[in-house]
Amino acid sequence: MTSKQAVMGLVASQRQAERIFTALEGAGLSKDDVSMLSLTEPDRAGAAPLRLPVSMVAIPGVGTVIAAGPMLLVLSGGLVGAGSRSIAATLNAAGLREHEAKEYEGKILRGRVLVAVHVDEHEECALAKAILREGRAADISVVGGPGASLPPLDAPGWIP
Repeated sequence: MTSKQAVMGLVASQRQAERIFTALEGAGLSKDDVSMLSLTEPDRAGAAPLRLPVSMVAIPGVGTVIAAGPMLLVLSGGLVGAGSRSIAATLNAAGLREHEAKEYEGKILRGRVLVAVHVDEHEECALAKAILREGRAADISVVGGPGASLPPLDAPGWIP
């Protein structure tokens, strides 16, 4: 039996995230398993090549966050009781330890873009890590497994 894991990394721009999304899709990983969090406005291309559902979520004390994928569902509270309304709490729910989640949050608040791909198998995990490395993502982490709480986009309660 396998458990969902997330391979996460931080990139400097939406354009860099777009290149990684394209590489993930080209490698056969599902676009439904790709997440993104950013404070910056997406450029014209944004997440369009993968047709990801991108939404803006207002976070009190932070501002507007642009999010896509399973993390959007948790961040926006699309599941009853699941919404953390906090970047760090969302990342903690994905499996990052609290101090790591706060470090990621700080970097996102300073303009970095978080890219995450949610995988089931060891081979997919290794492939996602390699693609993030090739895309020059920094702070790459593998989190999740048993106890991780990122739902699929088609989870009951999903509100597009």
